[in-house]
Amino acid sequence: MNLKGLEQERGAYAYSRVKEIATKEWADDYKSYVKSAPTLILTNGLAQTLAFYKSKKKEAYDRLFDDIDLWMRGRYYTPGQNCGGKKVENALEWLINCASSIEVLEATQDVLSLLNWFKRFVDAMIEKDNKKAVVSNER
Repeated sequence: MNLKGLEQERGAYAYSRVKEIATKEWADDYKSYVKSAPTLILTNGLAQTLAFYKSKKKEAYDRLFDDIDLWMRGRYYTPGQNCGGKKVENALEWLINCASSIEVLEATQDVLSLLNWFKRFVDAMIEKDNKKAVVSNER
């Protein structure tokens, strides 16, 4: 039995995913996309936002799509699951082909809560222009 709460799981997941890319040269772009993601989702919807990320050919967009997809995998869909004769391989396909209105709403709320953690960690772990802050002990 998993004793971690859902918020703790979200935080641990977001921390591990941001930590992996914090020093990549495209981390600044990723930070910007994470911070704008909730607004895009609230304005356009989760499926449309994921479709937008999928259409872009930049590593930072691909990574954000993957971060959201990996979180939703197993919670909402299983890769290879059959929905109306179509095999679902990612969260976008699940949202389009399988999800009910209630499932879309639930997944959207879940992803928005997840993105709150991502926003905290990109602010803390990705410096402007991807330069590491120098901490001085001098006073």
